[in-house]
Amino acid sequence: MEPIAGDEVLFLRHIYASKALQPLLALVSCEADEEQYMRFSIYMMLLPSIFIASCDPFNSPKYAVDQCIRMINPDDSLYDKYAIVVDYGTSLRYDNKHTYRLDFPNHRTETTIFRPDFIERNSVLADRKYCLLE
Repeated sequence: MEPIAGDEVLFLRHIYASKALQPLLALVSCEADEEQYMRFSIYMMLLPSIFIASCDPFNSPKYAVDQCIRMINPDDSLYDKYAIVVDYGTSLRYDNKHTYRLDFPNHRTETTIFRPDFIERNSVLADRKYCLLE
């Protein structure tokens, strides 16, 4: 028997048939509020898009955390300096843009956060021994 909600008939037989959707039965019952069910359905549809956005392959970094890099732009004040990648991620300070946080163990610098395009264009991977304190 199919329950009636207002003038519309709720077709629950497909939901009842699937064991994977059994938690939904608590939401979709004869007494369930149709607006609550629609809101839940929208959230369930948005969940994969949030996950996909957080795993954006276009924002994958060139360097991993704890790798040693060498700055190679001769016009830059950090030329021929070595740095350890401390972190890569979004920063509220920079409008949720991705940034690298670097540590220069053998050089004093006030700047520790850099845009990925700058770092990836002006540096190369280096041997870890160059990033040890002298």
